[in-house]
Amino acid sequence: MNEYLNLRNAIIRQAVIDYQEATRYVRKWRHRPKNYDQEARYRHMERLLVEVDIFFRSDWAKTLCGEVDPMMIYEHIKAEARVTKASAIHGGRYDERAVKKPIRARAWN
Repeated sequence: MNEYLNLRNAIIRQAVIDYQEATRYVRKWRHRPKNYDQEARYRHMERLLVEVDIFFRSDWAKTLCGEVDPMMIYEHIKAEARVTKASAIHGGRYDERAVKKPIRARAWN
């Protein structure tokens, strides 16, 4: 049973790593001239971002995550990417105004 848990965690972890790598690459090459190889990799990374989005919204991700909401994980890594982008824009310093904070669910009585 432990092997299945490790596999489940590895699948989710790989999706997070893929999202982070694709986000960095797309952000880096978005406004720069590209040669043929860079253009092909750029398009691949854009598709990877879409695939990760589809994955986290799927029933398969809900099954793998168990009690944890996969959209919560996805929103967290997207917010983390915004912090990294804001940090790079503001010369390495963190600026709270440049980062959109994720909306937290409220418990209603």
